[in-house]
Amino acid sequence: MFKKTGNHSLSCYTNRIAMKRIRFGVVLLLLFSSILPVKAINYINNPSDFVNPFIGTGGHGHTFPGACAPFGMVQLSPDTRIDGSWDGCGGYHYDDNIIYGFSHTHLSGTGCSDYGDIAFLPYLKADFEKLGSKAKASLVLNHQKEEAKAGYYKIGFDHLACTVELTASARAGMQQYTFEKEEDIVILLLLDHRDVQLEAAINEDSKTHIYGMRRSKAWAEDQHIYFDTKFSIPFDKVEYRKNSTGTTLGVFHFHVTKGQRILISTGISTVDEKGALQNRE
Repeated sequence: MFKKTGNHSLSCYTNRIAMKRIRFGVVLLLLFSSILPVKAINYINNPSDFVNPFIGTGGHGHTFPGACAPFGMVQLSPDTRIDGSWDGCGGYHYDDNIIYGFSHTHLSGTGCSDYGDIAFLPYLKADFEKLGSKAKASLVLNHQKEEAKAGYYKIGFDHLACTVELTASARAGMQQYTFEKEEDIVILLLLDHRDVQLEAAINEDSKTHIYGMRRSKAWAEDQHIYFDTKFSIPFDKVEYRKNSTGTTLGVFHFHVTKGQRILISTGISTVDEKGALQNRE
């Protein structure tokens, strides 16, 4: 039992207790540092390594596996369901084996379907020319060639001989297409995609820069999205398809060589095209 003999004695006693606790903590830290494997120590420094974006993409989870930044307005992810079905609320379901496009907005964990704005899809030119006017372009999804981690998504396509990689900042999405052989390809910009298109337009001021807007109706009655897109290499030509609500499809033609990469960066805004440009830059 400690007997108080004065403020000085109490202060000394308190200091000795504090020093013992510090020494004990240092010993524990050294002990655990020597026991923990290097990989575990790295995980402590990189908690994002624990993230598995595929969690919730099956069953009734309604999540998506694509790339997004914390609190970002861009969720760049593949779309495997464009019919507005309940299990397709996030745009993706793990049971599916077809990808219809990579779009820049998605909902996670909701019970209503919406978004899927500003979708791109690389495609063989010869295959696209065989499609009927009402047919939807799509690529076969092989989960064995699919990878996702925090802020990153990757998928390989055998028939197209192309690997697609996605990442995102808070207000822009970046796609990189790497081609394994020389081909004539098209990159499709799908505006009439998933929910009902009310109005849409694509403009170009060079062969590497396009911009435009999309209004749509789903869970949100009148949703506005503006976009600004930069291609890393110029397209050879472009075709547009339109209906009564505006432009539904942009078809950008490229000739690629083996190992060539095309980077597509897209900024989006809910305000105007100028804001989309600033967000991309």
